[in-house]
Amino acid sequence: MSRHFSLRYPTRIGASFALGFGLAAIFAASLNGVAHAQQPAGHFQHSAQNPPGMVGSIRLQQGGPVHGFFQPVQLTAPAGVLIGMPEQGEFPNVVEGAVHAGMLIGKPYRVQLLNLPEEFESRELYPTIEIIDRTYAPPGLERRFPIPVVFNENDLKLAAAGMLVTRVIYIEDPHQAIPGAQEPGDQLWHDAGPKANPLEVADQLGRPVAIVRLGGRQPDRRGGPDWEFLYGCPPWQRLSAPQAAQLTPVPQEAQPLAAPPMKSARSSRAPATR
Repeated sequence: MSRHFSLRYPTRIGASFALGFGLAAIFAASLNGVAHAQQPAGHFQHSAQNPPGMVGSIRLQQGGPVHGFFQPVQLTAPAGVLIGMPEQGEFPNVVEGAVHAGMLIGKPYRVQLLNLPEEFESRELYPTIEIIDRTYAPPGLERRFPIPVVFNENDLKLAAAGMLVTRVIYIEDPHQAIPGAQEPGDQLWHDAGPKANPLEVADQLGRPVAIVRLGGRQPDRRGGPDWEFLYGCPPWQRLSAPQAAQLTPVPQEAQPLAAPPMKSARSSRAPATR
């Protein structure tokens, strides 16, 4: 299986941004420098104003084995940070360590992060995770190859200080693979650049599968999180960590699904997420 990488682009929340679309401000900041410049080849449908869920919903319209599929996702955070998934409009349970969940494609999930380090300006954050495509593991081994969402300490510190951090997680193109070992629980990443659209850059380097937006909105302190804040609280599946018994080879007669082809950064055809 290919490795997962992520692109990051942080920006400070401006006073003119309303909370309703503050999470999309990072894309606006990354596109400001090219708004009046020559447009790149191809037409991107996804602008800075696209709310969470729109990119994934467009992927659903393209068809394929994605409707109703709960993509395995693994969430990790630094030691001591607690992770909570929404249930029935609340965050009833938070856990330390890895969280394994099945998430629908095209549905934004609001996640709770508590007990951030004391030196941070904020002790809790509520990022969103949007799955925009699926992985194509051999049948029966889907949980063995989840999409890794790594909340590292650097990103948490930036978000707690008032920054918006967007990560686009993608499966690397084997023809453009970055050499180097990847430690378990870690994720290789690099900054997209001050004028780049991280989704477009990720599409050039591989196949984007998830968008993580960190920073910005907080729930109502009096009434708690409402359904709008939780994007309707879409369903998800609680998964256990894969055990050794689940790593057995696939029966010979079982045929894995064919993944969409990767594209080269030099290719002129439209990216899969356009």
